[in-house]
Amino acid sequence: MNAPVTLYLADDHQIVVDGLKLLIGGEENIIIVGSANDGDTACKDIIAKKPDLALIDLRMPGMTGLELIYKLTKIVPNTRFIILSMHGNPRDIRDAMNGGAAGYLLKNTGRAALLNCISAVISGEKSFPSLPKNKPGATKAIFTPRELEILKLVVEECTTAQIAEQLCLSPFTVETHRKNIGRKANASTSFGLIKFLRDNQIEL
Repeated sequence: MNAPVTLYLADDHQIVVDGLKLLIGGEENIIIVGSANDGDTACKDIIAKKPDLALIDLRMPGMTGLELIYKLTKIVPNTRFIILSMHGNPRDIRDAMNGGAAGYLLKNTGRAALLNCISAVISGEKSFPSLPKNKPGATKAIFTPRELEILKLVVEECTTAQIAEQLCLSPFTVETHRKNIGRKANASTSFGLIKFLRDNQIEL
């Protein structure tokens, strides 16, 4: 028998947290291990409890949902994250996709859709609302295929050495590609690259 899934909840509205507990609490294979109403508390709790899954509000006091996920993906790599939001803004959904979330749920989602999303994410899949398709060739017009490979790893905060090893390239070649990517995106940080991806509707 599989061990129950441990779940953490973070939302600045306690009524949302309480509602999620009611919706999920009866599931025998899910154990809610904690909750918080702000990003900073959630960050400390998730590091300490290392849940299998965390449902995180997109916008809350302290760290936002995306800032929290961006920080925690390296600290608790086995925890998967689903963003909760009132709005299905394509830009927010793309930010979540590019920022390390494994799913995105609207707060008006029904119980069945909520549990389906949780099940998909725990199974290693991703669960996001449908988005308008990018124009054909739009991505290729900006970056080469190799640059896209490296860009994805840079956004995931891999070092030059890690990228070189993974793609069987020399560190010098990786650095050259990184400089070209930064020049094209006019960005020198991972956050800057994520913003560029979002603004240009590029999915990696």
